[in-house]
Amino acid sequence: MTNEFEVIIPACGKGKRFGASIPKQFAEVEGAPVLIHTLRCFTGMKGLFGIIIVCDPGFKNYIKSLLSKYSITGVNKIVVGGEKRQDSVRNALKFLQLKKTVVIHDAVRPCVKRDVIVKGIDYAVKYGASCASRPATQTLGIVRDGFIVEKLDRKTCWILQTPQSFQYEILVDSYRKAHKESFIATDDTQVVMTFSNKKVRMYWSNEENVKITYKRDLEIVASFLKKT
Repeated sequence: MTNEFEVIIPACGKGKRFGASIPKQFAEVEGAPVLIHTLRCFTGMKGLFGIIIVCDPGFKNYIKSLLSKYSITGVNKIVVGGEKRQDSVRNALKFLQLKKTVVIHDAVRPCVKRDVIVKGIDYAVKYGASCASRPATQTLGIVRDGFIVEKLDRKTCWILQTPQSFQYEILVDSYRKAHKESFIATDDTQVVMTFSNKKVRMYWSNEENVKITYKRDLEIVASFLKKT
């Protein structure tokens, strides 16, 4: 049985560290903008009900033109984001129609594999929440005022990525409570872990599922896209 799902793609990032005249989600790599490659990871998937893209107001028409130019289907809505990523996701939640399983994925992770997406959805259906991730491979430490105050055991540390998938009611209720308490999280799993009784099921992401942060990351992504 194929689980039905909706996708939210936050695409509001300014990309200050990227150091370009346009946000990194619109930078071109291997013949198309990063955002288009990301959308292609989802379009045509079995069970996909629709995609919601969240963007800054000034890019709404531009995204519409990109969808037309590259013949991208499956996008149900383009909505305006908020001040923070969390505000943007909360805005998108209002426009979900299926209201079953919700997948949230960074616009600048254009190399996620479909089996990773499907596994996350399956885990969300079973456990309530899931997160694609990779085990930490380097020593990690907590730093305060420029000094290491604690070292972490990398054997128990994972690097959280997206997609992050959730049962609709759990995600919406957690976001409602977070907004009421003016709670700001670093990602969606933190919202759910803080305001629900659900644990987040971690699972292995694909090695190519990197997040574009700097210009040099485009070269890495380009090498991965060439192999697909």
